[in-house]
Amino acid sequence: MAVDIGDELSVQRAVTHVVATFGRLYFAVNKAGIPSTGHILSEILVHEWERVLRVNLTGTWLCLKYQVPVMKQHGGGAIVNVGSSGGLYAIPGAPAYVAGKHGVVGLSKVAAVDYGPDNISVAVLAGRLLHHRHGAVRRRRPTGLRGGGTYRGGEADAPTTAL
Repeated sequence: MAVDIGDELSVQRAVTHVVATFGRLYFAVNKAGIPSTGHILSEILVHEWERVLRVNLTGTWLCLKYQVPVMKQHGGGAIVNVGSSGGLYAIPGAPAYVAGKHGVVGLSKVAAVDYGPDNISVAVLAGRLLHHRHGAVRRRRPTGLRGGGTYRGGEADAPTTAL
């Protein structure tokens, strides 16, 4: 089933379809995202900024908006939001992407705090960029945020998993 993560009705239909087909939603992985590079902050066009945030951040929020109530109704579940190293670090020339992925990390933490008491685990995966000794940036196996661990309710500043 094709889903436009930036379109609320499309996301709602997808979740409804999954529940109608399988009876409930046990887990979800929200991974859609689009890049935006090559534009410094003062040069990015408004339409590109809005397009990237619509998919990368608003799309993740829309998925959560429709996934959480279904999981809550059936006693819980697990959600993984795929972030990026751009949600942890600055990437030169990618202000919209970095802002959106930072938002995904924060949104995931809030969802974990708000819905942990409902037996819904929310995690965010974020990679890590390392600077190569020759100045090139290379990807490395994802690593955890400090204090990692999946949060299941309690104190507001408890960490969310980032692998």
